Amino acid sequence: MADRFLPLPMPIFAFLGEGETGFVVAMSAGGSVQLLGSVLAWRSL
Repeated sequence: MADRFLPLPMPIFAFLGEGETGFVVAMSAGGSVQLLGSVLAWRSL
């Protein structure tokens, strides 16, 4: 999960980083549904 993204010691910071990335992608795509899907996909991985 967070290991491949950034080796941060705290999982909360890692989740925030992944969430922000998913948010940017969702904003570029223009859909909050994709944001939710991205976060859920990251959490399931």
